[in-house]
Amino acid sequence: MIPTVATLDSSIPFLREGYGFISSRCDRLGTDAFRTRIAAHQVICMRAAEAAALLYTSGLFTRRGALPPNTLRLLQDKGSVQMLDGGDHRHRKAMFMDLMSEDSVGRLRDTFEGVWQDRAKKWQEPVVLHDEVRLILTRAVCQWAGVPVTGRGAETLARELSRMIDKAASLGPGDWWAQLRRNRTEKWVTELVDRIRSGTVKTPLGCPASQIGGHRDLDGELLPAKVAAVELINLLRPTVAVGRFIVFAALALVEHSRWRSKIVSSGERDLEDFAQEVRRFYPFFPAVGGVAREEAVWRDNRLPAGT
Repeated sequence: MIPTVATLDSSIPFLREGYGFISSRCDRLGTDAFRTRIAAHQVICMRAAEAAALLYTSGLFTRRGALPPNTLRLLQDKGSVQMLDGGDHRHRKAMFMDLMSEDSVGRLRDTFEGVWQDRAKKWQEPVVLHDEVRLILTRAVCQWAGVPVTGRGAETLARELSRMIDKAASLGPGDWWAQLRRNRTEKWVTELVDRIRSGTVKTPLGCPASQIGGHRDLDGELLPAKVAAVELINLLRPTVAVGRFIVFAALALVEHSRWRSKIVSSGERDLEDFAQEVRRFYPFFPAVGGVAREEAVWRDNRLPAGT
C-alpha cells in the first residue's frame, strides 16, 4: 500500500526542497512512492527506474494537465510534441529523433567546439561562466539549426531563452516578464518559419529549421506556423539549458580537483561516466509530471485514472 504524507499540502516544501523532496520522504517512509497534495491536487510521488518506465513507456500517462499553465507556457507550450498522445505523438517525436542522428549531433558538437574556442579568445578573467556558456550554446545551436541570428541578436535570444528556463517555476512579476519575452521570441520564430516556407530566407539543406518548418502531420498537413515555431524553440531552449550542466561540470572539477588530471587523460567512456555523474550529483529538474489516462498498476498498487 502506498503511504500518505501527513500534511495538508506539500506545495511549499516541494518548492523549497526541490530535487530532494521526493527522495527524502521516500527514505523516511521506507518506500519508493507516497501520496500527498501539491497545489491542492492529489498526487502520487514516485522514484526508481521502475517508476520512470511506467511513466515513459507504458502509454498510460499523458503530459496534458501535468504542469502548471505558466510552466507549460515557458517550457513546452501548447501544440508541442510533449502535449500529444498516441500516433500523433509518435509521428512528431520521430521527426525530432531524425534530427538526433549521430551525424547531426556530431555537427552540433563540432559547431559548439568552434564557437567556444572563438569566444574563449576574447575572455579576460574573471568571466561569469554561466553567462558565457548560454551565449556560446545559443550561437552554436542557431548555427546548427539554420536559424539566422548574429551579434546582438544572439545575445538577446540567449537572454530570452534563459528567462524561459530560469522563470519556469516562478510566480509574480518575474514570471510575467518572462511570459512577455516568450511571446516576443515566439512571434519572431513564427515569422522566420513563414519566411523559410516562402523561400525568402534560405537555410542549409536538411537543417533542423527547414525540417521542422516542412514537417507534416499524420493527415499530410503542414504544422501551423506557430506550432512549428514552438517546436523550433523546443530545440533551441533545451540546448541552452545544457549550459547548467557545463557549469556544474566546472564546479565539480573545482570541488573535486583530483578529477582534473583524470579528465585530461580520459577516454570517451570515462568522460561519459563523468558527465552522467555530474547529472546525478547536480540535478536540474526535481520531478517529471504525468497524469494517468487510465488505471495503472505499480507494484500491485492501483493508480486510478486522473492521478
